[in-house]
Amino acid sequence: MRPADLFYALYARRLRRQTAAGPLPKHIGLIMDGNRRWARQMGMANPSIGHRYGAEHVENVLSWCEAAGIKHVTVFVCSTENLQRRGNGRDGKHVLTEGLGPGDQSNRGWR
Repeated sequence: MRPADLFYALYARRLRRQTAAGPLPKHIGLIMDGNRRWARQMGMANPSIGHRYGAEHVENVLSWCEAAGIKHVTVFVCSTENLQRRGNGRDGKHVLTEGLGPGDQSNRGWR
């Protein structure tokens, strides 16, 4: 097992204990920030690849919320500053919302 996997398992266990100890929120808001920055720090040639990784993690978080019984999650994909960027400031953002539309069969009821 890689150290990152061990850390993640311990962190997940800690979160489960914390959520079991108190009332669950009725609504959670996620702000998708730092995907391009993370991709650059990981040495990826195209920072927009970070948006793909971010989208995959959103699916995980939505599944965790569903399993925990949290029925309302709002995902903020970009800020007004992101919308004003030129060039690759917006490249790749569409991958964050692929599969989450009401017509997509893989969205498991998310809208």
